[in-house]
Amino acid sequence: MKTIARVIVFGALLSIGSARALTVAYTTEGPMMRDARLVKFVGPQIGGPIAALPDMEKGGAHRLSVRLTSKYFSEDKSFLYLIEFDVQQRVTDRDSGKVLFATLAKWYSWGIVPSEAELRKNITELIAGKVNTWHPE
Repeated sequence: MKTIARVIVFGALLSIGSARALTVAYTTEGPMMRDARLVKFVGPQIGGPIAALPDMEKGGAHRLSVRLTSKYFSEDKSFLYLIEFDVQQRVTDRDSGKVLFATLAKWYSWGIVPSEAELRKNITELIAGKVNTWHPE
């Protein structure tokens, strides 16, 4: 089952007094953190320079794509996961006029975890160590 949600993470959640926002696209596939759970967990953690990117609805050209894929293994009661974060820039193909998204930066983490709590810990470390420290050029 694949769940796709598109939300806006408002700058007010990320820094006091900021009117800027970042467009974030979420995709989950598999049993872990489906539906709005990934949105509720990741959204408030996004901060730093990446959070200052303007919302695409207000003329911004960037978005953060978050994809979580997971699979449950009943033999050892564990989950295999892959979490990916991509900073993407909107570009328009000159010939066809199609809007495409080019990846400017990408971070990922994968592994086998016994529970969602371990997955959340790994996602938090990836966001704090990589995603929130990225600087736009």
